[in-house]
Amino acid sequence: MSQSSLDFSSLTGSNGFVISGIDESDYSGHSVSGAGDVNGDGIDDLIIGAPLADPNGNESAGESYVVFGDSGFDSSLNLASLDGSNGFVISGIDENDFSGDLVSGAGDVNGDGIDDLIIGASFADPNGSESAGESYVVFGSSGFDSSLDLASLDGSNGFVISGIATFDRSGRSVSSAGDVNGDGIDDLIIGAFRADPEGIDNAGQSYVVFGHSSGFSSSISLSSLDGSNGFILDGLNPSAQVGHSVSSAGDINGDGIDDLIIGAPGAINPESQEINGQSYVIFGDSSGFDSTIDLSSLDGSNGFTLNGIDSNTNSGYSVSSAGDINGDGIDDLVIGAPFVNVNGRINYYGESYVVFGNSSGFDSSIDLATLNGSNGFTLNGTRFESFSGSLVSSAGDVNGDGIDDLIIRDYGQGYVVFGNSSGFDSSLDLRRLDGDNGFVIGRAIGSVSSAGDINGDGIDDLILGTSGADPDGIDNAGESYVVFGNASPELDLSGVDNSTSPTSIDYEAIFIGDPLVIVGTGLSLTDANSDRIVGATVTITNLTNGLAESLSAITTGTNITATYDSGTLTLSGTDTAANYQQVLQTVTYQNLTPTGATRTVEFVVDDGETHSNSSAIATTTVTFEVGDAPVAPNDRITVNETGRVNGNVLADNGDGADSDPNGDLLTVSAVNGRDADINTQITLLSGALLTLNSDGTFQYDPNNQFASLAARENATDQFTYTVTDGDGETDTATVDVEIKGLAGAYRIGTAGQDQLVGSAFGDTLEGLAADDVLIGGRGRDSLAGGRGNDSLSGGSGSDTLKGHAGNDTLRGGDGIDWLQGGRGHDSLVGGLNNDTLEGQTGNDTLLGGSNSDVLIGGAGIDVLYGGLGSDVLRGGQNRDTLNGQAGNDTLEGQAGSDILLGGGGNDILVGGANNDTLTGGSGADTFQFDANFNRLGIDTITDFSSNDVLQLSQSIFGLSGAGVTEISMQEFASVGSLTAAENSSALITYNRNDGSLYFNTNGSTSGLGSGGQFAQLDNAFGLTASHIELVS
Repeated sequence: MSQSSLDFSSLTGSNGFVISGIDESDYSGHSVSGAGDVNGDGIDDLIIGAPLADPNGNESAGESYVVFGDSGFDSSLNLASLDGSNGFVISGIDENDFSGDLVSGAGDVNGDGIDDLIIGASFADPNGSESAGESYVVFGSSGFDSSLDLASLDGSNGFVISGIATFDRSGRSVSSAGDVNGDGIDDLIIGAFRADPEGIDNAGQSYVVFGHSSGFSSSISLSSLDGSNGFILDGLNPSAQVGHSVSSAGDINGDGIDDLIIGAPGAINPESQEINGQSYVIFGDSSGFDSTIDLSSLDGSNGFTLNGIDSNTNSGYSVSSAGDINGDGIDDLVIGAPFVNVNGRINYYGESYVVFGNSSGFDSSIDLATLNGSNGFTLNGTRFESFSGSLVSSAGDVNGDGIDDLIIRDYGQGYVVFGNSSGFDSSLDLRRLDGDNGFVIGRAIGSVSSAGDINGDGIDDLILGTSGADPDGIDNAGESYVVFGNASPELDLSGVDNSTSPTSIDYEAIFIGDPLVIVGTGLSLTDANSDRIVGATVTITNLTNGLAESLSAITTGTNITATYDSGTLTLSGTDTAANYQQVLQTVTYQNLTPTGATRTVEFVVDDGETHSNSSAIATTTVTFEVGDAPVAPNDRITVNETGRVNGNVLADNGDGADSDPNGDLLTVSAVNGRDADINTQITLLSGALLTLNSDGTFQYDPNNQFASLAARENATDQFTYTVTDGDGETDTATVDVEIKGLAGAYRIGTAGQDQLVGSAFGDTLEGLAADDVLIGGRGRDSLAGGRGNDSLSGGSGSDTLKGHAGNDTLRGGDGIDWLQGGRGHDSLVGGLNNDTLEGQTGNDTLLGGSNSDVLIGGAGIDVLYGGLGSDVLRGGQNRDTLNGQAGNDTLEGQAGSDILLGGGGNDILVGGANNDTLTGGSGADTFQFDANFNRLGIDTITDFSSNDVLQLSQSIFGLSGAGVTEISMQEFASVGSLTAAENSSALITYNRNDGSLYFNTNGSTSGLGSGGQFAQLDNAFGLTASHIELVS
């Protein structure tokens, strides 16, 4: 009855409620957060982001929704019903801003006593700087209209914070910073993980903006931070991504001033020179800050660095204050590393790390591998590709015990870990959450956060978002779920034992043959926030004698029913805590054939609220004469990586068969120490599947967890089992499993949503139907998405990625990759080497990446970005946009009226058929005309300069002879009008007054003959014959 998990379908309004998105593909719940108390009514509120919503017809401008706290809620709330009295809508400004991508409470940044909000829009284009990003602060108020447009922020109701440079993506992470400068007013922190400080690509920046009570202007540029109004923190190495996640750290050093934490999942450990990821803690200071802080200067006095453990684990991907999870009065931290692998294989279990605060000081750096339970602990992911720690957050105090709790996203679920003051081991496996130390929530979750106390009952609540949910059949409108906190019932035996811990039961009763009342009137039952109890169980956890043992209770005069079966007494029926206490005091143990070990009896009480879990343990001692214990030798089994093995652990598997000196029948009573896992399939720590039955028969399935093994390479796995004889005596043996490697993996998905991950070898991954995630690994891989909107990542090898049907995202990775989008509107990103990207059918976006790439748009209206190398861009059959960016690029528009942007470098621009617009950019550029003249159209050149060249085909324009590269003076004429051009004897005539360039096949006879205008120089540049080259 202890609730170790909660499904959203059970939310009824009394334990939480569901918040439904409005329109198709809004993706509400993409980001969620507690908002503080933004309307000043004394009850906390919450905020939800829907970055793909289309306010005022602006596609993907994004919306955010504030839901006011209240003392009561129905089981569901539709965001369309927000009317100013129960909450309000905040509308984004421009198309594709994606406002609401990140949302957060901002604390009280203007010092008016009411909490404020911050909303990120990292794709916004402030001052024309593409994707520099914006953040918006909305001031709290005692009243709101039903909607607020972010364009209306004027300094009195909030303000805009503008990013600095193109593609910085500021606002990708936003958070309250607490009060880091000690002036009594809350501050903000904003991350721009794609910023290039000092020219270091994607090193990232974070920005602290100080709150103040003297008022704000309508907008602030992050470039204006000078130490008095805030400061900047720069990343240290390329692709460090400082600011990927930012958060207040609470007061981790106990000096009374709030601190910060910033995640950099791509940071390089300066000692190992590996990309381990780092997180940076910056201590608050009331004496002031410089305008910029060098993160390498953190020395323990002003902050410290937290180093990830292994390479490419993305430590710092998500960071947060953990509140005070160990109850020592000092705030703690939590850091996520979702790409951690276990057992030496690529499996992305993920880990999270809790670092305890302390007032005695910190070294300049801490390796997360040194967490040992005294200074923090590790939270282990649950399974293959669970990406545990991709989101981490404080949960507040959801179980009402006075100690803060955590919430972690793992395999699309929210894992709540309860804080405690009695200490933690060095690690905690999230699979071991049992209701007493935490619990699991929901499915397909994309965002998690504390919601504050939204129902005003004095206990913190949670909010979780599933942006891909389909409420009322509306595809991807999204849902969010509020789960109310609940103080668990407490069962206390302080009246009958001498335990020093009031929540433990350590009471011994002696069974001498007659029915035994286990505890009696010394038991007391209380519940801090409910007098209603709906059920309880009393369980003999190590039942040995089957039908000979029993439990009973007296329920006369109550609404409670008692039933007993196989070691468990179940009490059911809603009644008062006093009546349940009366019945529990009468629980009686009977044993008709008293044999075996000391019995343990566990009480669990349920008040019907979320994660109700109070357990107390009483132990009764049974004395009798017993026989000798059984003998269970260790076992050894072998299996291929793709096979399964069946057998019996009681048989001779290398060291002899299991036996009992007294000839008793042996049964298997536990696997890996857990009796509940007998006769059911379980997942081992390796990810392999095991079914072990009580008669000893078993099946072991490697479950594709060893697919990275090469031929003749072996791996090992292990599990233990316990055998029990007729007297209750036991022995435990270990089974060693040897897994033999075969070769690279060939993996095919299902009709549902799959996550397929390759090995270190050449793998073939096929996603089939639905929206799949395919990750190639280190070998030369072949990935095929199939139907659905798929995400394909090649990894470090030279890979082939094919999206096929659907709107797909393809990322090449480190090798020389070939990417084909297929049908649908696809996004292709080349990566670090010389890649080939083909958009094929649909309106595609192609980004070449870091080296010299070939980009081919294909059918559809495509956008091509060359990236950093010397690239070749070919547009295809429709009106395409080609942007060479850095490097000496070749841009070929081909069919359609295209836009060609050379960018930096010496570029070649070929418009092709139809009327194209050509912009060379900086550098010495070449504008080439070599298509059939009847298909050329009139190309517009926007920025022709003295360094640029026009290249004309001799075969098309009939100029000079073979091998001649310069146009003769007789073949070119600069004239002052169209009439003069038509009457000129030159083949190429240029109207210097309006920039028109003509092909004149008619000689001095009036008219242009079969020629005509083929180019327009917008700046009416003073073109001469020296600017024209001939090509064969």
